[in-house]
Amino acid sequence: MVAIKAHQAQSFLNPPGPKVPAVLFYGTDAGLIFERAAKLAALVAARDSGEIIRLDDADLDADPDRLAIELQTIPMFGGSKVVRATAGRRINAAALQPLLEGGTLAATLIVEAGNLKPTDSMRGLFEKSAQ
Repeated sequence: MVAIKAHQAQSFLNPPGPKVPAVLFYGTDAGLIFERAAKLAALVAARDSGEIIRLDDADLDADPDRLAIELQTIPMFGGSKVVRATAGRRINAAALQPLLEGGTLAATLIVEAGNLKPTDSMRGLFEKSAQ
């Protein structure tokens, strides 16, 4: 896993970064966070003819286990899967920690978040595991 700071994003995307199981994009510019997450998702999906799935709190209200299912399900026709999630009420560090520490994921997780302080648990989860 890796947490990408705003000033590191462009160098991570050009050329495409190494294969990592989970990436956190965060910062004050929501539009830029969205664009960078979309670009990385397209790059990862293009490597293996994969699919991109977007999830947010509304999706998890309808099906609380959907994030875990999407991250752990191997694509039926091969290729890779990218799960883009927006950090929020249901998509938080407490929900992600058991998934990310539970072993290999079948999908690449890209999380988009707002400005996170250094003490934020979401940011800490990604930064701690990057070391």
